[in-house]
Amino acid sequence: MVKINDAEREEFDDVLGSGGIYRKMLTVNTDGIQAEFGEEVGVKYSTWVLKSGQKVATDETRKFRIGDGEVMPALELVAKMMHVGEECEVRCDARFAYGDVGLEPFVAPGDEMKLVVELCQVGKKITAEMSSQELIVEATQKKESGNRYFKEKNYDQAAKLYKRALKLLETWEHSEEDAEQCKELLIALGNNVGNVQHKLKQFKEARQSSLEVLQLDGKNVKAMYRIGQIALDQNEFDEANMFLRKALEIEPKNAKVRQLLVQLKKKKRDQKALERKLYSKLGGNKTTETEEQGLVARIRQNPAIVAAVVTVIIAILMYMYIGKPNYEVSENVVQDSTVDNDTD
Repeated sequence: MVKINDAEREEFDDVLGSGGIYRKMLTVNTDGIQAEFGEEVGVKYSTWVLKSGQKVATDETRKFRIGDGEVMPALELVAKMMHVGEECEVRCDARFAYGDVGLEPFVAPGDEMKLVVELCQVGKKITAEMSSQELIVEATQKKESGNRYFKEKNYDQAAKLYKRALKLLETWEHSEEDAEQCKELLIALGNNVGNVQHKLKQFKEARQSSLEVLQLDGKNVKAMYRIGQIALDQNEFDEANMFLRKALEIEPKNAKVRQLLVQLKKKKRDQKALERKLYSKLGGNKTTETEEQGLVARIRQNPAIVAAVVTVIIAILMYMYIGKPNYEVSENVVQDSTVDNDTD
């Protein structure tokens, strides 16, 4: 809740009635056009951290569509309330600005913000009436807004804007001269969606988004890298190796791909060592090497086997230690209780 001192209280309106956003009109123009939901607006604004007075942005110009969440909530809300030609000062708490994430290096998590906003224009045209080039511009703006949210680590909002941009492009019949530009934008957006889905640990969706990129561009290294990364995270070593090797064929000097292949090699080696250790706990030394290889293969194919083996090992260890004679257990309890008595 933003605090407004008594001297200023009469000048500011409590926009939501909850103390989250306050607005003071600096210039009034009731004859100007007011935006409706879904319409595009153009604004010019400056921002400060309210408590410290640190300036964050000066005379920024942005175009965005009301209701699409392309900018901070306080800016979108007051733009919807204003008429063209009006200017206002806004004070808002973190929920309506940069939230619990902040904006490095100027805005700390939870900082209240001050804005001065001017509504410069309202565009009445809806997306269904736009030309091919206008839709490309609109989709590009949404991609850039998504990128800003990505830098702020607001991955959910970034994903929403990338998907809105994709929807604009996928539902419109582009002309031949715009086809290549549209394809490039679709690929960039698809990779961005896959990236944020991976950040949000939506691995299945991220993999599917990357596969869709490869349908548009079969040599897209970013998409191959993402699939390899997801496969490695999920111990799908064969798939990880296949996509990363393919990416390396296309870009032999790609440092990220090479680094991930090194991680893959190490993880495979560690996994094999773990499998052998589990196998030896079950008396693997009494069977042939072929039988050992067969068990290892079954373990790799079925994670449930690994869980079962681990359970058996834990049970054996519990029997070895908990199942000792009573006098041995009581000695251990006495020793442990001495340690416990050291705490309050």
